[in-house]
Amino acid sequence: MTKAPRRPQALRRKDKQQKILDIVQHDGKHNYSDVRNLKAYSVEDLTRVIGRLGRDDVEESTILRNLYPRRLADLGRGQTLPKARSLETEMLWLTSLCVARSDDINQFLDNKKQFEDRLLNGSFLDADRVLKEHEDRFGCSLWLIESKFAVAQLRGGFQENRSLLADIRQECDNDFLAILCQFLSERAEDDVSRNHLRYELNAFSDAQMSMARESKLEKTAQQFVDFVRARMDFHSQASSIDIHSFLYVAGFFSLVDQYLALVQSIQHQFAFSSVCVTKILSTRGLDAITESKLHFMQTLATGYLPALAKTWNGGELVKLIELYTAGEYFEVRNQAIDAIKKHPSRFEHYELLVRSSLYLGQRTLNVDGLGSIAAQIANLVFDALARTESSAYSLHRLMKEGLRISSSQFADQTIAFFLENRMPSEAMSAGTLGLINVSSLTPRLATGIKDRFKGREILNYLGQRGAPLTASLFRAIADGTIVEEDNDDLKVIPQQRVAKYKGQYLEKSSDFSGAIREYNRIWEDPTSPAFQQSDALGGLFRCLMSLGEFDQCASVVVEGALRSTGLLLNVQLSNLLKALKLLPPGNLNQIVDRSLVFWIAATFDYRLWEDDQVFDIAEDLFIKLNLVMPGDLIEQETDLDETKLRRFLECICVPSVICSWPSFANTGTEGVENDRIRILEHLRSNFLDAQESYSAEIAEIRRQQAIRRGIRHIDETKIFINVEGIRESLDDNFREKHQRLVKLADLPLERLRRGIVSLGMDGVEGLDRVIILAKSGDDGLKVFSELFDQVRTRYIASDEHGLDSYIGMQIRHGTMTNQLRAIFERHNLVTEESDGRYSSNHYWLTTSVPMSDESKQFVDQHFMEFSQTIDAINEEVRTKWVQVNVEHELPSALFDYRFDQDDLSKLYASLETFEPIEAFLDAIFDSLTQRTEVNLKNARNKIEGELERRYTSLVDNLEQEVEHHLSPSDRQKFRRSIEECRTELHETCKRVSSWFRLSTEQDFYDFEFEEAVRAASDIVSSFPNFLESPKISVRCSHKFGGGSFRSFINMLYILLENVAKHAAPSSEEVSIDAVEENGALRLTVTNPLSDQTDIKLLREKVDSIERAKSFREFREAIRSEGKSGFPKLLKILDVDLRQTEPRIEFSVDEAERRFSVSVTVNIGDLP
Repeated sequence: MTKAPRRPQALRRKDKQQKILDIVQHDGKHNYSDVRNLKAYSVEDLTRVIGRLGRDDVEESTILRNLYPRRLADLGRGQTLPKARSLETEMLWLTSLCVARSDDINQFLDNKKQFEDRLLNGSFLDADRVLKEHEDRFGCSLWLIESKFAVAQLRGGFQENRSLLADIRQECDNDFLAILCQFLSERAEDDVSRNHLRYELNAFSDAQMSMARESKLEKTAQQFVDFVRARMDFHSQASSIDIHSFLYVAGFFSLVDQYLALVQSIQHQFAFSSVCVTKILSTRGLDAITESKLHFMQTLATGYLPALAKTWNGGELVKLIELYTAGEYFEVRNQAIDAIKKHPSRFEHYELLVRSSLYLGQRTLNVDGLGSIAAQIANLVFDALARTESSAYSLHRLMKEGLRISSSQFADQTIAFFLENRMPSEAMSAGTLGLINVSSLTPRLATGIKDRFKGREILNYLGQRGAPLTASLFRAIADGTIVEEDNDDLKVIPQQRVAKYKGQYLEKSSDFSGAIREYNRIWEDPTSPAFQQSDALGGLFRCLMSLGEFDQCASVVVEGALRSTGLLLNVQLSNLLKALKLLPPGNLNQIVDRSLVFWIAATFDYRLWEDDQVFDIAEDLFIKLNLVMPGDLIEQETDLDETKLRRFLECICVPSVICSWPSFANTGTEGVENDRIRILEHLRSNFLDAQESYSAEIAEIRRQQAIRRGIRHIDETKIFINVEGIRESLDDNFREKHQRLVKLADLPLERLRRGIVSLGMDGVEGLDRVIILAKSGDDGLKVFSELFDQVRTRYIASDEHGLDSYIGMQIRHGTMTNQLRAIFERHNLVTEESDGRYSSNHYWLTTSVPMSDESKQFVDQHFMEFSQTIDAINEEVRTKWVQVNVEHELPSALFDYRFDQDDLSKLYASLETFEPIEAFLDAIFDSLTQRTEVNLKNARNKIEGELERRYTSLVDNLEQEVEHHLSPSDRQKFRRSIEECRTELHETCKRVSSWFRLSTEQDFYDFEFEEAVRAASDIVSSFPNFLESPKISVRCSHKFGGGSFRSFINMLYILLENVAKHAAPSSEEVSIDAVEENGALRLTVTNPLSDQTDIKLLREKVDSIERAKSFREFREAIRSEGKSGFPKLLKILDVDLRQTEPRIEFSVDEAERRFSVSVTVNIGDLP
C-alpha cells in the first residue's frame, strides 16, 4: 500500500507560500527534504505562488526554468524535483502548475486548435505560421516537434520528414530526445501503421531493458521507456505502463508537454473510475482552463454543471444533430460540409456528413471544397461506415491520421470511433473516450451522468437552445418511454433510428426477445444504411448469445457476412466459436452455418481458424450425405441455400480441412488437391463472377504439384550412374583390347582354366594342378582385369556419367550435412565458428530469469563444445563417409568398389560369352550395380543407425548438462526444443537415408523454368539463414526438356546455398530473375551482403574466378568441398548443359552492399 505523502510541517498560509517561493527561486539553498516535499504542498498554495511568477522569474528558477525552453538542446533537461511519493501527489503537482499558468495553457490550446484546423485543410503555410508564433511564445516542446513532423510528411512526404529529422539530430545532443524524435518521425510516415509502431515500441522496450539489466539501472530505464511508449501511442500502451512514471518524466519537458501528459492521464484515470481523479477534477481553478474535455469530465465525475456553459460554442453542432434527428439528411449533408470547412478538427461533423449521405443512398461522397486532408478523412469515414470489405483497413488508416497529431482531441475522437466500430481489447472503453471528447455540449453527455436530475437539466438546457426533438429522444431513452408505441414526441423521428434505441434500451433491460424484435426491423429493412444494419447485427448477435441460441446466432452471422463482411466489424466471434464446438451434430443447414462462422472469424483474425475443428463440423455433413470424397458434394441434391453452399465449397472444402477425410489415406496430398481442383472447376463453371480467382487457385495447386514432383524426382535420383553414357565414352583402344580378350578366352587352355575356377580347384590335385595352371597362363585374366578397371573407373569417377560426380554434387556438396545441421540451428542449439572459436549461444544465455555468471560460463562452454562436435561429425560424414573406396585408402567410405584378384577371377570365369561387346559390358555393369546396391543398403543402415545414435547421444548429454542451470520456465522451453530436435533428427535421418537408392531413370518430364526455380528455392528454404522468401521473376516461355531439370536444380541450388551461407540477414528480399532473350536464358541471383563482408576481398575473389573460366582448369577441383561452388557450377554448364562457352558474370554494388551472379545459358545447346 502506498503511504500518504508526508505533508510539510504546519505553517501559516503566508509562511507556507513564502517557503514555496523560496524553494522555487533558490532550490540550491534548501536541503533535499524541502525540495522533495515541494510537490506535497496544497494545490491552492502552489497555484497562488507559481501563478504570481513572471516569465523572467520562471526562467531564473532552477525548478521551473525549462517550462519554456528556448533551444532544442534545453528540451528534456528540466525537473530537478524528485518523483512524488504517489500518483495522486504527482498529478496534483502538475495540476497546480497548469492552473497557475492557465493563461499560457489557454493560449496554447488556441494555437493548437488553429494549427489542427489549418493542417487538416491542407493550408501548410498557415500551419507553419501558427507553429512559429507558438515557438516564439512557448519555446520548444515535443508537441511542436510532433506538429512539424506532421506538416513535413503531409506536405513533402518521406523526404521532407527525413530532412527535418536530420536537422533535429544535428542540433540535438540529448540521446533520449533523439530517440523520441526518431519515433515521432516514424509515426508521421504514411507507411508506418499503428501495429508496426507497437512492434517497434516493444522492440525498443526489450532492448533498453536488456541493457539496463546488465548495468543495474532497470528502475530508471523503465521510467523513460514507459514515457516513450505512452508518448507515441498512449491509448494502446496505457494499460501496460506506470502512469506515475510517465508523469514524472513528463516533468523534464516543457509546460505544454506536461499539460498534455496530465490531461491524458486524467482521461485514463477517469475511464477506470479512479478515486484520485475526482480530487484532481475538483481542483479550484481547473475550470479556468478552456479544454472542453476537462469540463466534461468535471461534470461527469462531480456533477459540476456550471463548467458546461464554457463549452457552448454557439450551438452549431447541436443544430446539426437536431436536423439529423429529424431526418433532414439533405440539409445535414450540406451544412456539415460548411462546418468541416470552418472547423475541420471537429470529428462529429465528418460523422454527420457521412451518415446523412448514406441515409440518402449515396455510393460515393462528394467532398468538393474540402481541404486535401479533410477530404481524405471524410472518405475514410465514409468507407468505414459503408461497411464494405475494405472498411477495416479504412478504420486503421483513419486512426493513423489521428496519430499524426496524437495530442489532439481529434486524435482521441478517431480512436473512439475506431473502438466503437471494431471493439478491440483496448484499455479505455469506446463509450467513455467518445463521451468526454465531444467538441461541444451535446445530448450524449447527459447519458453519462449518474444523477438523472442533472442529466435532465442538461437536456432541458439543450432543448431550449435549438435541440428540442433530440432532447425529447434522449429523455425518452433515459426514462424508458422510448418503448411506448404512442409516444407522440418520437413519431417525427425516422423509425429506423427509434428502433435502434428501443433495441438498445430493451437489451440493457435484459428483455432480449423484445430487443431482437426491434433489431430485426432494421436488419430486415433493405433501405437501412450499412452502418445501421451493422449495429442491428451486433445487437442480434449479443441477444441471441445471451439466450443461448447459438445456431440461430451463427445463421445471422453467416447472412451478414454474405451481405458484406464489413457488417461484422463490431462483432466479437470468439465466444460463439467456443459455443459451437460444444454443440451436438445439427442438420445440414446448421452444419454449413457453423463451419462458415470459423471462416468468417478467420477473415478478421487468422488465429481463430482451426482446421481440425472445422473438419469435425464438416465431417457430419459428409457422413449425412454418404460422400466418398468431399468433392462428391457438387453432385448432391440438397435444400441448402445456393450462396451458402458455394461458400462452403469455396472456403471450407479446402485441402487443409478435407485432408483428414479417410478416403485420402491412400492418395496422399495429390489426392486431396485433385479433389479440390474438381470442386474449383465446378465453381468456375457455375459462378462466372469469380472465374479468375478459381482459375488462379487451380493453377497454383498444379504449380505446387509440379514443384513437389520435381523435388521428389531430385530426392529419388540423387544417385545415378549413366551407364549408356559410359558405354558411348569407351574408345577404340578399349574395343581393340576387348577383341584380344575374345581371342584369348577362346583358347582351349583358357577355357579349361575358367572352368576350373568356376567349379573350384578341389578336384584337381598335385602335379596335374600345377601343370594346368602353368600351361594356361593368366593372359586372359590380365586383359579382362584391365578392361574391368577401365569400366569401373568410368563408372565411379567419370565427370559426366560417374557415381562420384553425382554423389559429390547431389549429396556430398553440403546437401546432406546442411540438412542435418539445419535441425540444430532451427532449435538454436549450435552456433557458428569464427577464427577457431565458436560464438556464444546468446539465445539460451539470454534467459527470462538471468543465470549466475558461473552457470552462464558453464552453459556457454557446453554449447560451444556441442557445436564443435556436431560440425566434426558432419565433416567426418562429408570427407570420410560419402566417399568412394577403390584402393584401400578410405576404410570408412560408404561406397566400396574394391575388387581383389579372387573377385576378378571368379567374375572372369563366370562369363559364358565375351561377344558381342554389349553383352560383355552388361555383365560388368551387373557386377558393379550389385556392389552398388550392397553399398547403398549399408549406407542406409549406417545413417539410420550409427549416425542417428551419435547425434541423439550428443543431444541427450547437452540436455542433462544444461537444463539444471535454467529457470523452470526456461527449462520447459529448452526441453521442448530438445524433444522437437530429436523428432526432427529421426525424420531427417530417415529422409537422408532414402537418398541412398540407385535411380534407374534420370530424365524428368518437360518443364517450365519457374518450376525449377521454385523447387530449388523450396529445397534451400530449410536452411535457417535463408530467412526471406526469394522474390522470383521468370519471363521465359520456353518448355525445357526433362533431361536438363536436374542440372538446372543443381545450378540454382549452388547459387542459393551461397546466399544462405553468406548473405546478410536482411528484410530486403533475395531476388531470382530469369529472362529469355535472343535464344538464351539469363539467370540472375541477387542478395544483400552482411556488414562483415570485406568488399575489397570479395572483388579480388570475383576477379580471380572470372580469370579462370575454363572447365579444364577446374576438372580436379570438382570434387573439392567447402568452396564457393563455382567449379561445380562450371561443370554443370560445360558438361551437363553442354554449353560451349559458359558465361558467368559477377557484380558487386558497394553503395547498396548487394552481390549478383548472372549465368547465361544458350537454349539451343541444351541436351
